[in-house]
Amino acid sequence: MTPGAPLFHRYVALGDSISIDEYPGLDWQERNRLRAPVSGLGAASLLFANDDQAWPDFRGTDLRTLCPGIRFHSLAVDGGVTTHVLDRQLPRLGNGDRRPTLVTLTVGGNDLLQLLRP
Repeated sequence: MTPGAPLFHRYVALGDSISIDEYPGLDWQERNRLRAPVSGLGAASLLFANDDQAWPDFRGTDLRTLCPGIRFHSLAVDGGVTTHVLDRQLPRLGNGDRRPTLVTLTVGGNDLLQLLRP
């Protein structure tokens, strides 16, 4: 890696609803009595680009600040299970880009819930 080059070229979020923006956005909307949900408040989005107004203590610690030029790809889906990651999300990454990529994976809870269903 070239000195001074960003540590990661891209950030990919794989998995389930823990990594999406929908539920945190709806929660923020309700708690703050807003007319519409706020986007960018999910775990993956905040790791990529902190909302400095909502979370001022984390200002300057997000990936966008620490790795200028990094790209964000969220492939996580609501209700995602391990087979979704393996069969649908991973193939979307492709295999031609060999630059450093940070990947987070949030999956497993829905798999366990499926086992509990009769």
